[in-house]
Amino acid sequence: MEHLTTNNVENSNDCDITDMGNVTVEEAVSERKYGGLDVKPFSEIPATRIKWLWPGMLAQGKFHVFAGDGGIGKTQILINLSAIISRGGGIPGQKEPCKQGKVLYLTGEDDPSDTIKPRLIACGANTENVVALGSLKPDGSLFNLSKDLNLIADLVNDDGNYKLFIIDPVTAFCGDQFDNNSVISVRSLAAKLRAFAEDTGLAVIGLTHLTKDEQRSAVNRIIGSGAWVHASRLVLGAVLDDGNYYFGKWKANIANCQPVYPYNMTESYIDNHGSVHFIEFEDKPLIGRSLDEFQCVSTGKGATGATVLGILEEELADGEWKPKDDLVATVLNEVSCAVRTIQRTAFEELNVETYLTQTFPQKAMWRLPVSQGAQS
Repeated sequence: MEHLTTNNVENSNDCDITDMGNVTVEEAVSERKYGGLDVKPFSEIPATRIKWLWPGMLAQGKFHVFAGDGGIGKTQILINLSAIISRGGGIPGQKEPCKQGKVLYLTGEDDPSDTIKPRLIACGANTENVVALGSLKPDGSLFNLSKDLNLIADLVNDDGNYKLFIIDPVTAFCGDQFDNNSVISVRSLAAKLRAFAEDTGLAVIGLTHLTKDEQRSAVNRIIGSGAWVHASRLVLGAVLDDGNYYFGKWKANIANCQPVYPYNMTESYIDNHGSVHFIEFEDKPLIGRSLDEFQCVSTGKGATGATVLGILEEELADGEWKPKDDLVATVLNEVSCAVRTIQRTAFEELNVETYLTQTFPQKAMWRLPVSQGAQS
């Protein structure tokens, strides 16, 4: 088969591709015909495992959305996570400390000096490893995620130690032409953030907020187009329920939505700063629980907790392990209610025990506590 050298290609009337080295005529024509599209069979694509900063919660090379109502410590959660990564500290629910690395923090709402840094100190951060990215560029324009991600890519690739990029909030840096309610606008920006995460290997978290429409589930209350949810492999969330704070996942495509991580709002006195508010994660996660169990949604169908409670009590009265999905289906066959209402009743009213089977796919199993089952 004839091969073209660089000179041959330059002088060819059929192809103007230059500086290619040795390529076949067919390869050169194909590149011209299809505009250089990157097309290859999956047999040539290596299969790789997902790498985790926080197993099941923060994935390297992935874009995450984080949402929650106001006043429940969303930024403080991000600061706590930054502190843990900066010092190589213990991740909630994990036996081994995480790998130490740098965090790049872009904030558009909180002052880095009087708010972010004191909270980092309170959380025990290695502040040398948490780097503030200024929201303004040298020309005075606001940092624009659509146009300036390549600058960050150069920064983190030159350093090599960055693990996490936080954008707080993501909608503050989308540019003047960005429409948060437009599927096209959101998809375009989210695609760039995903590509940035994949190219750099960083976990990227874009913080956003929820609407006040409590008739819908939280994941459907994320401000703006639903494309934010569809574009993210993991949608993180925080809720306040009955005076308790919980952190977890609203949606996950590369993990399951369990467990849930309780946290507390606290404060500490820091020299030269005074009283500083921050969050602390509790030692033990809630295994087998998912975040949507901690937020009721009004269905408008008149289902009562008493009815759900009665059905579950009857089904679990023998004290045996029962598949959660079967129990939920039984309840829904009798009453109209949200699945989270069933879950909430099971855990808060009946204190059911749970475990995940070792089968594939895994199944959640429920039963009444042994003493309660025996009494029934």
